[in-house]
Amino acid sequence: SADPKLSLMPWFHGKISGQEAVQQLQPPEDGLFLVRESARHPGDYVLCVSFGRDVIHYRVLHRDGHLTIDEAVFFCNLMDMVERPPGNGTGCWGSPPWGWAHGCPTILQHYSKDKGAICTKLVRPKRKHGTKSAEEELARAGWLLNLQHLTLGAQIGEGEFGAVLQGEYLGQKVAVKNIKCDVTAQAFLDETAVMTKMQHENLVRLLGVILHQGLYIVMEHVSKGNLVNFLRTRGRALVNTAQLLQFSLHVAEGMEYLESKKLVHRD
Repeated sequence: SADPKLSLMPWFHGKISGQEAVQQLQPPEDGLFLVRESARHPGDYVLCVSFGRDVIHYRVLHRDGHLTIDEAVFFCNLMDMVERPPGNGTGCWGSPPWGWAHGCPTILQHYSKDKGAICTKLVRPKRKHGTKSAEEELARAGWLLNLQHLTLGAQIGEGEFGAVLQGEYLGQKVAVKNIKCDVTAQAFLDETAVMTKMQHENLVRLLGVILHQGLYIVMEHVSKGNLVNFLRTRGRALVNTAQLLQFSLHVAEGMEYLESKKLVHRD
């Protein structure tokens, strides 16, 4: 099972001051960095980079729903700004509107090759105290899947935070939810970490997660869809009393299992 306190952004220190960021980036180490919320400009972020004996602070600006430091390279969100994705990650260059043929580049990928608009190449993230890297821990626990093995298909549902797509993973039919917002993805990661501990025949099984442009949650595909829609689209002539009792029993068994784990279902 995975640790329920994993962080998608262990390098994100939240609401700390510039001086606190300087203290976190001690002793000096060229390329050591963290990201914090901007105190002067609420809603913006600051990339703090150690170089020489100094810490340089770069404001991360919001531009048309994307993030940029120099208004030349743009990123989807904080995770895409810092984490290295699979593949070459090129694209997103120049002024809006952008072409997204190859997905977003990352600051780490871009500035680890060339310092560009910042003082030095980014080398190592400074993790917030008490956090664990989701990527490292999920990989260690066997829950991190490979994006290259995932094929996405048609939309089969719509959740509060995005579409649910049908897909295949290594030949197995799956259902995939992709959450791109940083904060929402972190909340779903917390829930997913709990799901790694759940094993019951009446619960939809988690197969794993993929960290790329947010969070992909990969689950077993239920061919007949969710039970509510199944019942609503069929009359009593198609669903008899014995089937209804069986459905009720299976739901009760699943809920009893969740209760035994001291968990409450979202719905």
